[in-house]
Amino acid sequence: MSTSAKIPHPAVPVFFDPSGKRWRRVMLVLTALLVAMAGTVAFVTPSALAPTWTPPENQSASYPRELLASWDEENIPLIGEETGFAFVRVDTVERIGGKVMLTDPFSDKVFREAAPAEAEEIGHAPYTVERFGTPAEKQLMLTFDDGPSA
Repeated sequence: MSTSAKIPHPAVPVFFDPSGKRWRRVMLVLTALLVAMAGTVAFVTPSALAPTWTPPENQSASYPRELLASWDEENIPLIGEETGFAFVRVDTVERIGGKVMLTDPFSDKVFREAAPAEAEEIGHAPYTVERFGTPAEKQLMLTFDDGPSA
């Protein structure tokens, strides 16, 4: 029986490369793949770890203490209805173009402009406590607190 195909010697591996270039090529390809992966990770990581939204301003846990420290807490201006108020809130006072604006201390959203008498009572205070909202007669109000989280 004669065959024209050469049968390799059983002791020689099928992928044997006596010149040694195959190993260098494999290492070069692996190195190129690792560099490409590292570059991809370095490019994608900052955007993947970036926040998806910007939190409202003044959200640090120490902000209420800083606000209180900026003024005499015994003489906080109290504005609003004298009786029948339903809600109380702390407003920061901003002076814009000669007007006294009452804003939310956490988001800087403007609630309203202070009336001239209120502006006089507020004076140069950086914040005020405002009473607002009159409940209707025989109206029940439920309030909810989400807990001790900031």
